[in-house]
Amino acid sequence: MRCKSFDCKEAGAHDHEPIPRQSEVGLLCAICARRILEALADIELMYPELSIYAQQQGQQQEGKRGKLSGSPALIRLDVLAMLDFNANPGDGVRSIMGTLASWADCVRDDLGLVTSGSPIDILRTWHARICALPWIDDYWDEVTELAGMLRRATNQPKPIGRCFGRATNKGCGRRLYEPVPPETAIVCPDENCGRRYDGAELVKLQIQGERDRVGSRIA
Repeated sequence: MRCKSFDCKEAGAHDHEPIPRQSEVGLLCAICARRILEALADIELMYPELSIYAQQQGQQQEGKRGKLSGSPALIRLDVLAMLDFNANPGDGVRSIMGTLASWADCVRDDLGLVTSGSPIDILRTWHARICALPWIDDYWDEVTELAGMLRRATNQPKPIGRCFGRATNKGCGRRLYEPVPPETAIVCPDENCGRRYDGAELVKLQIQGERDRVGSRIA
């Protein structure tokens, strides 16, 4: 059975177009299943900073335009929508936690669970069983999109590839991001790895990242 993720494709023989990988975790391949967990981790990391970032952006815009007497600080409306638990989807922007809570409710209903906890905790705890549910393609698409929305809203650096150091006998595989500024080196943050990428090593990482992105976005 082939992976149900919308973006999953692998290059096969030269005589056919890329096709989805074989499913390994429920209805998903191992790479797409891992991307859900990475997206949830990204959301958990970036979401608390979103309101701070929104206020900072508002203050920067206020300084450029000059504040009118008695006017409130400017705050990006798209960011406010992401922070509003009850916001309705519109213009490609939706509530981050409201959307995850809706998926957590689907998990409770479809798996017959009586459980509490944050939406992210529920989605992470039952990840393997979620991957076998018939709506996994829609769930994968939305969760990875939420992480991308957060990354764009907070100007987080883009993923560049995965570390090919040897933190374990299975390799490291830690996701690495574009260096800021661009000319600086990248060091794998895994405490058991710490591989450094600069010069030829950085070019090698970029090439490997491009190969990995053939038919499958890095979230």
